[in-house]
Amino acid sequence: MQVQESASEQRAAAESARKRVDGLTDRADADAKAVAAAERRVKQCEEEIAGLKKRNQKLTKIGGSNDEMKEEVDAYKSMMRCSVCNDRLKGVIITRCYHMFCQECIQTRIDNRARKCPGCGAAFAAADVKPIYF
Repeated sequence: MQVQESASEQRAAAESARKRVDGLTDRADADAKAVAAAERRVKQCEEEIAGLKKRNQKLTKIGGSNDEMKEEVDAYKSMMRCSVCNDRLKGVIITRCYHMFCQECIQTRIDNRARKCPGCGAAFAAADVKPIYF
């Protein structure tokens, strides 16, 4: 009797462990997909930056008008501004989704326990926020 009870307990424990492994595997797959998507977005951004740099060099070589230069500078400045407050410069990145914001806006979200990316809504932890340097 005792052996049967022990065996059924072991089967239940094994099934529980199997379910947990399946859940963790699913989570790992989802995280891997999210990382791949973020890497694609980073690559797109890098390509866009390279194109803007080429355009800037071209305008500099041909001696673009002041209006064209001002537009270019304004475009760069807007890319550097936080999309939440549109006031401060971006200073941190959320490594879950690779969106960038100012430190103050993200710290407010962390303090208020509203830990979802303002850009895409992905959940993040305080450990997912890293400083960036330009």
